[in-house]
Amino acid sequence: MTAVHREALVPYRCEEMFALVDDVEAYPSFLPWCRGAEVLSRDEDEVRARLEVARGSFQKAFTTCNRRRPPKMIEMRLVEGPFRHLQGFWRFEPVGEGG
Repeated sequence: MTAVHREALVPYRCEEMFALVDDVEAYPSFLPWCRGAEVLSRDEDEVRARLEVARGSFQKAFTTCNRRRPPKMIEMRLVEGPFRHLQGFWRFEPVGEGG
């Protein structure tokens, strides 16, 4: 199984980054490979969303369940789609006084 790990320092607070990642419906406006995003259900703890992605000849749709732990983490797991496994998380940690 392929694993990807990315880390970045950004000039934003944890709450701002959490809000950006949690706003699934906005993904097509700033992710060029995201052709569509639909929130199927949302409550305080979880978001279930369907994404349509395309890059080159690769065009697929999949559904994820995103467990929300504001403002520190979003855990994602595949519900339905063309992959055998898809899981991951976003973790937001303040650095320094400005966060």
